[in-house]
Amino acid sequence: MKVVLIGFSASGKSAAGALLAEKLSLKFIDTDWEIVKTHGSVQGIFARMGEQGFRRLEEEVLLRLRNEDNCVIACGGGSVLCPSFGEAAKDAFVVWLKASAQAILSRLDGSRPLLWGLDENQLRAFMAERESAYKFFAGSVVDTSDKTPAETADSIAELLKNASDAAQR
Repeated sequence: MKVVLIGFSASGKSAAGALLAEKLSLKFIDTDWEIVKTHGSVQGIFARMGEQGFRRLEEEVLLRLRNEDNCVIACGGGSVLCPSFGEAAKDAFVVWLKASAQAILSRLDGSRPLLWGLDENQLRAFMAERESAYKFFAGSVVDTSDKTPAETADSIAELLKNASDAAQR
């Protein structure tokens, strides 16, 4: 089983993904953490290489993960824009974690360079730019606006159970 979590920054992919992996006894992989382990902080990467450089590193991670199994993968917010995303998510249960702009703003901690200084209207516009890609890849959607990471993980686990039950019928 391979579960891939997609969604905008601060939608809860990393926090809920770690809990979901633990709950399902699966390996947890966070694409941003994979990049940070070898290249330093996201802010530092953006400062040195810009967004294009970060996307190249993200592409490399996605290509490495295409054959992973028995895992939950929390993807960076822009991963769905990478050419290899479809291959990395092939045969996976892809869930879009969707949150309101207000929820995203309340969760920001200053570690996301693309979101520095955005007001709610600018954030909504940025979110709208990625929405069609999230819709394209997602088999399921969980609104995380008012959910804790544990509640989000439980919702995803329930979706997985329902999908498994439907496949057995």
